Amino acid sequence: PVRICVENIQEFRDKNRIARYFNHLNAVADGIPALGWPVIENGAHHYVQDLSKAFEFFGNKVLKEYKGKQAIHVEWVDSFQTFLGDLELYVKKHHINGLNWPVDNEAGIEEPEQTQNSHDETPETTETPEQKNTSNNHLNSIFSGVRLKPVVKSETPIQKLNLADSNPNPLVESGDIQQNLVKKPKPSRSQLMGYKWIVEHYEDNHDIVIEANQKQTVNIFGCKGSIIYIKGKVANVAIDSCQKTAVVFESILCACEIINCLSVEVKSLFFVPTITIDLTFGCQLYLNKESLGCSIITSKSSAINILLPDEENGMKEIPLPQQFVTKLVNDGISTMTPFLFK
Repeated sequence: PVRICVENIQEFRDKNRIARYFNHLNAVADGIPALGWPVIENGAHHYVQDLSKAFEFFGNKVLKEYKGKQAIHVEWVDSFQTFLGDLELYVKKHHINGLNWPVDNEAGIEEPEQTQNSHDETPETTETPEQKNTSNNHLNSIFSGVRLKPVVKSETPIQKLNLADSNPNPLVESGDIQQNLVKKPKPSRSQLMGYKWIVEHYEDNHDIVIEANQKQTVNIFGCKGSIIYIKGKVANVAIDSCQKTAVVFESILCACEIINCLSVEVKSLFFVPTITIDLTFGCQLYLNKESLGCSIITSKSSAINILLPDEENGMKEIPLPQQFVTKLVNDGISTMTPFLFK
């Protein structure tokens, strides 16, 4: 089933974060869910278009790294992007209102030629709407990977009525096809396990408060559109795979780690010695006067800004450099930031 294949691809990506071709894995994991367009009832081409843009983000990183060096990587990105573009056009032309079977050969599929004798022997039949629905349901069942029920050849009207009442789709045993393909949201929780706080899978929740001490760590995972406030001095804070989430903490003894996040905000009210940012796109760091001496370590990240207190304007924004100039000096290298970031 497509759903299981997509999950396997994304799981493989997550297990190989330090791989040399991690941008390739990210691009495939973000673009391949476009194959699930048949479960989208209306506007499936917009769904494919959005995933094509998601692929383009990491595809551009691959192009930037290998353009002019290894053409095979550039060709791979172009071919995958072309495939998603053609898929979008196909869905928009033939399935704009959801998956449907072509009528009167509207898709332009060539039909096999029939001789006059075979035409006479096999009378021409017209497909009824019930038969079309059955065919459509059959395709949905194959696509979702669910097991089909055996078809009963002879049924009385009472048996048909009972079957319709018990299951509106007689071919699919496990219910709606779209529920089989779309991931169910995982339950949210904030739980202390030993000396580790687990805060995960919150969505649009602005009232999350964690009260911890300096012997405990806080791990925040998979939160979206939420605000998390950590009271007290803690040993370590890790923010992983979060989107549009704000984390406010008082003091940290070791470090604050930001990994694989998108558009997050992190604010230190008092002291933090080290902040590490890895595989993150979009991060606002709010530091107070006590944290001005902290070390900020970034890797494979972009759109990182530091906001410092300013007596005149309140806050002063400083972007972290994304470009570097490296020169060979005395059999070694010297790396510095361009003038724009000085």
